[in-house]
Amino acid sequence: MSLRQVSSDGSGRLLPVKIAVVAVALVGLTYFLFLKSADDNAQLDTPDSATPYVCWDDGHVFRLTPAEWERWSKEGRVKAEGSTEAGGGLNRNARLLVQCPKCGKFTCVRGLECPNGKTVPFVTRDNQAGKCSE
Repeated sequence: MSLRQVSSDGSGRLLPVKIAVVAVALVGLTYFLFLKSADDNAQLDTPDSATPYVCWDDGHVFRLTPAEWERWSKEGRVKAEGSTEAGGGLNRNARLLVQCPKCGKFTCVRGLECPNGKTVPFVTRDNQAGKCSE
């Protein structure tokens, strides 16, 4: 039985066209989901995309790109400190600390770049806003 002999009323002539349309749609969907989206979801890894971080203990300043942040998070070099919700999620009082590449402690927070060229912690250990010195 061939594809053209599916029905006697003539609708069997459209079956090969329908199969071709479905096949093309599946190939397009596969490309979009697996090939194209892999590059689109990649985090930025350029110097311009890097964010400064400062160590509270030794003052070490370094920069992390979004791709490095993602990698460090997966490696356990980023941790949450402070309050968590009952379900395990972070509440607004928790803060994320990054492991210092120099001293190895989880004492690094985002840095605030000052007009004088220095970088200070965005937030102090006692949750006060970081301030640039004159």
